Amino acid sequence: MTSTIALKPQLDIEYTRVLWAALQAERGKAVTIECTAVVKVGVLAAQVLLVAAQKWRSENLAFRLSGSRAGLDEGLALLGLNISMLSEGDAK
Repeated sequence: MTSTIALKPQLDIEYTRVLWAALQAERGKAVTIECTAVVKVGVLAAQVLLVAAQKWRSENLAFRLSGSRAGLDEGLALLGLNISMLSEGDAK
C-alpha cells in the first residue's frame, strides 16, 4: 500500500513540522510525495525531505515524487541541491 503526501506551495519553517508529522505517520509504508503545488522550498523542509528519502530507501521502501516537479526542483537548486537526491530510485 502506498500513501500519498501532498506538499503545500510554501515549504517554509512552519510547514516543516506538519511535513515531519505526515512523514512519521507513514513510516513503514511506501510513500508518494505529490509536488505539483510547490513554489518555495525552505532549508529545513528540504532537509526533512532528504532525510526521509534516505530513510525510506534504507528500509527498502519506495519514496516517489509525483506531479510537476518544477517548483521543487527550482527551490532545491537555489539551496545548492539537486532533485535527484530525492528522486533516485523512483522506479521502486
